[in-house]
Amino acid sequence: MAEREGFEPPEPFGSTVFKTAAFDRSATSPYAYPIPLEKRPDCHQIMNLAIVENQAVGTGSEYACVGRIRHTGGAKVKTTKWSLAWLSLVLSASAWGQTASAPAYPCEKDEKFRAFDFWLGEWEVRTADGKLAGHNSIRSAERGCLLTEHWTNTAGGTGMSINYLDAITNKWVQVWLAEGGSQIMISGGMTDEGMSLIGTLHELSNGSTVPFRGLWTQLPDGRLRQYFEQSNDGGATWVPWFEGYYSRIDKD
Repeated sequence: MAEREGFEPPEPFGSTVFKTAAFDRSATSPYAYPIPLEKRPDCHQIMNLAIVENQAVGTGSEYACVGRIRHTGGAKVKTTKWSLAWLSLVLSASAWGQTASAPAYPCEKDEKFRAFDFWLGEWEVRTADGKLAGHNSIRSAERGCLLTEHWTNTAGGTGMSINYLDAITNKWVQVWLAEGGSQIMISGGMTDEGMSLIGTLHELSNGSTVPFRGLWTQLPDGRLRQYFEQSNDGGATWVPWFEGYYSRIDKD
């Protein structure tokens, strides 16, 4: 690759900052004007550049081009805020390029985010004795990263939850809030019985907090059973809080 001679770069490269013979061996001065990276499309990375603001430092810095590596051999580099800003811009652009190559919507094609999808849909919910309790709408959101729940009971009362896989703990999490002041925070995962989550129920009305758990089970007839329990003795025993049987609503 032939070297370019007589290049006169614009500011800030045309100033007395950030000049080193490492960038152009045809230069006669150790402080020759650099050939910036955008003028060398095959140059893709700056490595190990030792810089100290407003100081001249000796360095073994190098930059990589396709097919070869050049080394300063201890040439001096003088930097100012302009050169630091330029270097920051180059490195930021490189990092952005690496980030841009990552999957744009990682939850969409990751099967572990699909574990709770059996709950998706529009549902009519009845109690164990067959009485209508309300309707529930479960939808996927944020490109498959979470499920949203919107509940309405027969009296018009409402509540909602978000449900998502915490990638750090690898546990499913539900956060529920209702207009009456119920706050549920439970987490867990799939078991042989279904999605099992455990945590706490807090009631804003009286300030109480008790252990709480929920289980979502698919039934052979296509329905879904949702069973909530709370403990009034610190988890030693459990009593029913709500039991609902879901049947899909045909939107057609």
